[in-house]
Amino acid sequence: MLDVGCGPGRHSHELARRGFIAHGVDISRRFVDLATADAPPGATFERLDARHLPFREEFDAAIWKHIQDGNHQAVVDFQKMGSVAAQAHPTYDHFLPLLYCLGLRTDKDGIRTFNDNFQWPAVSMRSLVIA
Repeated sequence: MLDVGCGPGRHSHELARRGFIAHGVDISRRFVDLATADAPPGATFERLDARHLPFREEFDAAIWKHIQDGNHQAVVDFQKMGSVAAQAHPTYDHFLPLLYCLGLRTDKDGIRTFNDNFQWPAVSMRSLVIA
């Protein structure tokens, strides 16, 4: 779970206590220090400007490379990418339509993208045309 503007970490702490992996980001060093000081297991924090989250481009580029290479299993197993995946997409929900389409793709089908932008702050809106 990505907690953008986490402040002293109250929400991330509670989510971690309930078994979620929570990562809080805040532009304030003081808030990040407060959040980190008594963080339960499963809650991590870092100082970042939410307008420029570095992991979103890394994750999107890695997934697109797997698709281009025909390595669909790596897309299915995206959570194995570790913290980059956990921060960018913590659940399969966003990927279900993509996985369905990749499963129907044949060797004869080409693939291209459109809408290569991001929905603030981290969700890739890259869309595919398979034909």
